[in-house]
Amino acid sequence: MGIHEVFQGKLSVSALEEGVGGVSLGRNTDFRKLANAASPLSILTVFSLGPLSLNCDVNQEFPVDAANRPRIILSDDHPALLAEAALILRQNYELVGTASNGLELLDCARRLNPDLLVLDIAMPGLDGFEATRRLRLAGRQCKIVFLTVWEDADFVREALQLGANAYVVKARMATDLLPAISEALANRQFISPTLQL
Repeated sequence: MGIHEVFQGKLSVSALEEGVGGVSLGRNTDFRKLANAASPLSILTVFSLGPLSLNCDVNQEFPVDAANRPRIILSDDHPALLAEAALILRQNYELVGTASNGLELLDCARRLNPDLLVLDIAMPGLDGFEATRRLRLAGRQCKIVFLTVWEDADFVREALQLGANAYVVKARMATDLLPAISEALANRQFISPTLQL
């Protein structure tokens, strides 16, 4: 079951913000309708009903309201974080795919040709740093925003040396992710302000 299936109601969500009625979702809930509700949607607990296996062909799960929005792929091995980040990104960007590890990310980037990648550092199979190295060696020029728990200055320096445009700590995702993406797309650098370099 892929994280893109969150948007088809195939993951169970135990609690939602009151603005959407505070209901629990099950297999048959149309999550897309709730995600488009007027009130902000906040997933408090998400658990998978089966093994996680993502694929990248998710254009239909992430509808786009306006043409010419930057195309983004999101990669992280935690389904709840993918779902939360997807809700943030859908405000302003076309989310064309998700991946749960670096190998899937490489495949998504090759097939979907995004403008920007949002990726974690620590992922199974192939970490975010190695995936970035391979993307650059393959000539991919998309912008890169790392979204990670690592607050170590050495990690930030390595990310920037690899050609990353932004480095956001997950604890500040709600406040820093959209500004980081805006800066990256404008060819400027962004680092979460809580980090000391």
